[in-house]
Amino acid sequence: MAITDSGPDQLPGGSDLPSLARVYDYVAGGTLNFPIDRTVGQHILSLVPAYRDFAKENRKFLHRAAAFLADSGTDQFLDVGAGMVADPGVHTIVRRINPNARVVYVDHDPIAVEHNRRVCGADERLGAFHADLRDVDGVLGHPIVRDRLDLDRPIGLIMAAVLHCLLEEDKPGRLLIDYRQALAPGSRLVASHVSPDALPVDQLAEAAATYARSGITVIARDHADFAALLGPWQPDDEGIRSLHQWRPDQNCGEASYANGVLAH
Repeated sequence: MAITDSGPDQLPGGSDLPSLARVYDYVAGGTLNFPIDRTVGQHILSLVPAYRDFAKENRKFLHRAAAFLADSGTDQFLDVGAGMVADPGVHTIVRRINPNARVVYVDHDPIAVEHNRRVCGADERLGAFHADLRDVDGVLGHPIVRDRLDLDRPIGLIMAAVLHCLLEEDKPGRLLIDYRQALAPGSRLVASHVSPDALPVDQLAEAAATYARSGITVIARDHADFAALLGPWQPDDEGIRSLHQWRPDQNCGEASYANGVLAH
């Protein structure tokens, strides 16, 4: 069963498991989600109403950062942990600036990957595939990456709202080092991460427990911990900022409850 923009009613194969990608889509106001995702999303919002602000501001941040990179000359992008590519997706944003830009989407949710493949269609400069971001060699060595992107040239590596899905035992800092070492000089990193700085601890704990019961990991890290994850990736002049304060425009909200960075 293919997911459609009209809002599907049941999961293929009788699965009853929610997906963070689809919960996030629901919270951000999208329709690429199922009833089980909406149930979890509604419960999360009842615990942390500010989560909707995060989801919306994260998408705006992603769009601004991708556009900035495209305007700065980056013409190929690897979106790792892309989730359900919404409209407009990264490829739409960057192609407004460079119609020849190449974009590959990676996610570990098979339903998200199916949807993203449909979004990419037959465009030979776009691609989507299933992989775990913790498998650096598997991601960068995938045939779609090798076919669509030139890893000898700079890449715009996107990790928006995905690093907070990694436990400390997953060694997220080590992963960012490995990606940095594997990519060509001049590559850039766009990353965002949920922060506990402006949210009550009890709300965060209840929300994390709700996600955990659904098999989903979400770990908030503050500004200092997020900075520590970056390792060799050096933040650009804007530094690490709250999402709505990173190169803000007239569409930014007043809060985002997450930090974002563009690094090199």
